[in-house]
Amino acid sequence: VCSAGFRMHVHPTASAGPRRFCRNGRSGWRMSSSSGLSRTVKASPTAALVSAGVTGLFAADGAMDDDRALTERLLSSTGKLFWVDSDERMDAVTAVSGSGPAYVFHFLEGLQSAAQAVGFSSEQARELALLTAAGAVKQAIAEHESLATLRERVTSKGGTTNAALKVLDQKETQAAITAAVRAAYARAAEMADDFGRAGDDLA
Repeated sequence: VCSAGFRMHVHPTASAGPRRFCRNGRSGWRMSSSSGLSRTVKASPTAALVSAGVTGLFAADGAMDDDRALTERLLSSTGKLFWVDSDERMDAVTAVSGSGPAYVFHFLEGLQSAAQAVGFSSEQARELALLTAAGAVKQAIAEHESLATLRERVTSKGGTTNAALKVLDQKETQAAITAAVRAAYARAAEMADDFGRAGDDLA
């Protein structure tokens, strides 16, 4: 059984043997501990319900090209798919994109609270926060510039944005984000190793 998720069995020809696709929304097992599941694909999807997910995929050594292709077809409607080459990279996927929506929601909570602090209603503040973030992300995707360049473009020396960013720099928010991702990465590895030591059997 795939921990914290489900598994699907697709039965091709008898000689080829069954394929198993283990979709796991959280960290929790190592491909190396999945004895007997050589044709296995591990997935870590996010935001799949709104077709805006980012899903990391890792295939066992025994997985065939058509196994990978079928996995992509099955998950294509969930959003962006990309392949990684190890369990450790899947831990990193979990730390960045798997836990990432919570980081974004956390920031949006703060922006909404700040908007309310300067006089907006809860509903107005929420809309301002969401639409501001959506517009910034849409611009970043469309323009393909570095995020630092985009930030610099909208930051006038001595202006309001510059004053705000100085506070964020003083609070070391970027360092805090890096520390948060590292903590998630470490925890993902711990959880997977714990399951492995417990002899989690995926067969």
